[in-house]
Amino acid sequence: QIEVLNEVNGRLEEDLKFFEKLMTSGGRDGPISISSFDLDPDGIQGEYSFRTLIVQSKQRVKDFNGSLRFIVYYVTGDNEEKRLFPGELDAVEGYKLNFKFYQRVEGFFELPVGSKINLVKIQVSQNGYREPVIKKTFDFN
Repeated sequence: QIEVLNEVNGRLEEDLKFFEKLMTSGGRDGPISISSFDLDPDGIQGEYSFRTLIVQSKQRVKDFNGSLRFIVYYVTGDNEEKRLFPGELDAVEGYKLNFKFYQRVEGFFELPVGSKINLVKIQVSQNGYREPVIKKTFDFN
């Protein structure tokens, strides 16, 4: 029972942090912010799960429509490589975003076994615009 209560308490603390970030995001300069990004190795070698939170700042008067993509920079042996998720570099679409206040994006991806992730760059684009609305880099070194 104690383990279950500790687990529930951990989830509640995570939810509280999320709502605190959501409530304080209204004063930021940009229209969109990347509030968090978590990356964890799954049980299978080479597979990673991710979770990110995208928040609309300012007035939130209308829905945000766009997409999210990220580039993973990693090392395999002596080679530095990068991969774009989802899809190839020339693909147009990413993970779809459609929200008024926030949207969580979760998923997983696979890299070659034995790879070490150095950086992840997240890009959020708004429909109708070529350049990303926001870019953020997460360093895993």
